[in-house]
Amino acid sequence: MQSSIYAAETSVTAQSYDYYSECMSTGSNDGRISTHRRNADNGWIEDTGQRLEQAHDGRITSLSYSHPSYGTLLASSSTDRTVKVWEMRQNVPRNQRMIAKFTESKTPISALSFCSPSALQLLCISTDGFMRIYQATIPADPTTWSCLHTIHVTSAQMHSTLNSSTPSTPTHTISVCPDKEYSGLVGVVAGCTNAVDIISYSTTNRPGITHQLDCLTQQPLCSVAWSPGCQRGYWNVAAGARDGLVRIFKLSLSHSDDGSAPVFTSHLVAELEHGGVVASLSWNLFGTVLTSSGDNAKASVWKASYTGLWSCHSTYSISE
Repeated sequence: MQSSIYAAETSVTAQSYDYYSECMSTGSNDGRISTHRRNADNGWIEDTGQRLEQAHDGRITSLSYSHPSYGTLLASSSTDRTVKVWEMRQNVPRNQRMIAKFTESKTPISALSFCSPSALQLLCISTDGFMRIYQATIPADPTTWSCLHTIHVTSAQMHSTLNSSTPSTPTHTISVCPDKEYSGLVGVVAGCTNAVDIISYSTTNRPGITHQLDCLTQQPLCSVAWSPGCQRGYWNVAAGARDGLVRIFKLSLSHSDDGSAPVFTSHLVAELEHGGVVASLSWNLFGTVLTSSGDNAKASVWKASYTGLWSCHSTYSISE
């Protein structure tokens, strides 16, 4: 198995797989986007026809592939304060083309993500705490988009339990609920906060905070990942903090018989020792395996036993 690939001449700052994990795109410090494809030997070969030399005028901060039902769309964000949507095509002249560009943000974009397959929507959050939700007017022809909602999420997320004596860089990141039946749910970490805000929205209702996952830590959060539900009746939501711990919450949505609005309930099921600032979290397809990575140059894989006890399944060291 190929352990590493040469993706850029400068530091790699963003990475994303397509839906089938047969294509991987990386963004770099110089604004370039490179794309690699899996070959028959399970290795990776760069697709030079899909190389974007000057995709942005600044560092690439985030990449996200759309669901394949909408074609092969790649969204990118950058410190140049723009979000761009690219159509990545194979076996045609000029394999890629920019089909949309969003310039509403006044500060760098820190994270973005396509939403669940129920609609062609794109969410992004900038370093000033504004989250914007875009939707394609005609999903079959995603060249025209509109901004559905804009919400400022930082102001509601300052918690007095944080250790104010240790200065920290604010984190702005998002993780959307991947289930098609529950589109319009997103977990947000914005600012120096120790809680994950669960925000719900629709095309007709403005976004609003419907629930909070309080991690009860004196160090701010820096990553969040929302697992697929897979018809279990609940989701696992993981939050990584600067104290080196990964916290896993079981989040469920209760429906009442009297027709009132559904209510979220949650409880902490695990605190896992990663060993360093947890900068990235990722769930597998079934929401049963969690991978954490951070500044300790290690990636840890976590699994739960049949009794629900989470433990480290394996650890990989990242070396030069």
